[in-house]
Amino acid sequence: MGPSRRDPVLDVVARALAPYVGENMARAAIDGQCAKLGLDGDLTDADIERLLGVLAPALGVFVGRGKAQGVLEEIRRAVSASRSAGESTAVPAARPSGDRRRPS
Repeated sequence: MGPSRRDPVLDVVARALAPYVGENMARAAIDGQCAKLGLDGDLTDADIERLLGVLAPALGVFVGRGKAQGVLEEIRRAVSASRSAGESTAVPAARPSGDRRRPS
Protein backbone atom coordinates (compact mmCIF):
# COMPACT_ATOMS: atom_id res chain seq x y z
CA MET A 1 0.00 0.00 0.00
CA GLY A 2 1.30 3.47 -0.89
CA PRO A 3 1.42 6.63 1.14
CA SER A 4 -1.83 7.61 2.89
CA ARG A 5 -1.52 11.20 1.67
CA ARG A 6 0.38 11.24 -1.58
CA ASP A 7 2.85 14.08 -2.08
CA PRO A 8 2.13 15.65 -5.49
CA VAL A 9 5.82 15.40 -6.33
CA LEU A 10 5.34 11.61 -6.60
CA ASP A 11 3.07 12.23 -9.58
CA VAL A 12 5.91 14.18 -11.19
CA VAL A 13 8.26 11.24 -10.62
CA ALA A 14 5.67 8.81 -12.02
CA ARG A 15 5.12 10.90 -15.16
CA ALA A 16 8.86 11.05 -15.74
CA LEU A 17 9.25 7.26 -15.34
CA ALA A 18 6.17 6.30 -17.35
CA PRO A 19 7.73 6.56 -20.83
CA TYR A 20 10.35 4.01 -19.78
CA VAL A 21 8.39 1.50 -17.69
CA GLY A 22 4.72 2.35 -18.26
CA GLU A 23 2.40 4.40 -16.09
CA ASN A 24 1.05 1.54 -13.98
CA MET A 25 4.47 0.10 -13.23
CA ALA A 26 5.85 3.55 -12.42
CA ARG A 27 3.08 4.23 -9.91
CA ALA A 28 3.24 0.74 -8.40
CA ALA A 29 7.01 0.92 -8.00
CA ILE A 30 6.81 4.35 -6.38
CA ASP A 31 4.01 3.35 -4.01
CA GLY A 32 5.72 0.10 -3.07
CA GLN A 33 9.09 1.69 -2.43
CA CYS A 34 7.55 4.57 -0.47
CA ALA A 35 5.83 2.02 1.75
CA LYS A 36 9.08 0.07 2.25
CA LEU A 37 10.99 3.26 3.06
CA GLY A 38 8.25 4.57 5.36
CA LEU A 39 7.79 7.69 3.22
CA ASP A 40 4.41 9.31 3.75
CA GLY A 41 2.93 12.78 3.36
CA ASP A 42 5.14 15.68 2.36
CA LEU A 43 8.52 14.47 1.16
CA THR A 44 11.82 16.26 1.62
CA ASP A 45 14.55 16.43 -1.00
CA ALA A 46 16.38 13.76 1.00
CA ASP A 47 13.29 11.52 0.86
CA ILE A 48 13.13 11.92 -2.93
CA GLU A 49 16.82 11.03 -3.21
CA ARG A 50 16.25 7.91 -1.08
CA LEU A 51 13.35 6.94 -3.33
CA LEU A 52 15.36 7.50 -6.51
CA GLY A 53 18.20 5.49 -5.00
CA VAL A 54 16.01 2.42 -4.59
CA LEU A 55 14.30 2.88 -7.97
CA ALA A 56 17.60 3.23 -9.86
CA PRO A 57 18.61 -0.46 -10.02
CA ALA A 58 15.26 -1.54 -11.42
CA LEU A 59 15.25 1.34 -13.89
CA GLY A 60 18.71 0.20 -14.98
CA VAL A 61 17.25 -3.20 -15.90
CA PHE A 62 14.75 -1.52 -18.25
CA VAL A 63 16.96 1.09 -19.90
CA GLY A 64 20.55 0.21 -18.99
CA ARG A 65 22.64 1.69 -16.20
CA GLY A 66 24.02 4.60 -18.21
CA LYS A 67 20.62 5.64 -19.53
CA ALA A 68 19.11 5.22 -16.05
CA GLN A 69 21.43 7.92 -14.70
CA GLY A 70 20.17 10.31 -17.39
CA VAL A 71 16.56 9.46 -16.57
CA LEU A 72 17.22 10.09 -12.87
CA GLU A 73 18.64 13.50 -13.74
CA GLU A 74 15.51 14.23 -15.81
CA ILE A 75 13.42 13.30 -12.78
CA ARG A 76 15.47 15.54 -10.48
CA ARG A 77 15.00 18.48 -12.87
CA ALA A 78 11.25 17.81 -13.13
CA VAL A 79 10.92 17.61 -9.34
CA SER A 80 12.89 20.82 -8.91
CA ALA A 81 10.78 22.60 -11.52
CA SER A 82 7.60 21.31 -9.92
CA ARG A 83 8.61 22.53 -6.49
CA SER A 84 9.67 25.90 -7.90
CA ALA A 85 6.27 26.20 -9.54
CA GLY A 86 4.44 25.39 -6.32
CA GLU A 87 4.12 21.65 -7.08
CA SER A 88 2.12 22.33 -10.21
CA THR A 89 0.99 19.27 -12.10
CA ALA A 90 1.85 21.04 -15.35
CA VAL A 91 5.36 19.56 -15.54
CA PRO A 92 5.48 17.67 -18.84
CA ALA A 93 6.23 13.98 -18.86
CA ALA A 94 9.68 12.97 -20.00
CA ARG A 95 10.00 11.19 -23.32
CA PRO A 96 12.67 8.69 -24.24
CA SER A 97 15.65 10.25 -26.02
CA GLY A 98 15.24 10.24 -29.74
CA ASP A 99 11.47 10.70 -29.51
CA ARG A 100 10.83 13.42 -32.08
CA ARG A 101 7.09 13.80 -31.52
CA ARG A 102 5.86 17.26 -30.69
CA PRO A 103 4.71 17.74 -27.08
CA SER A 104 0.95 17.62 -26.76
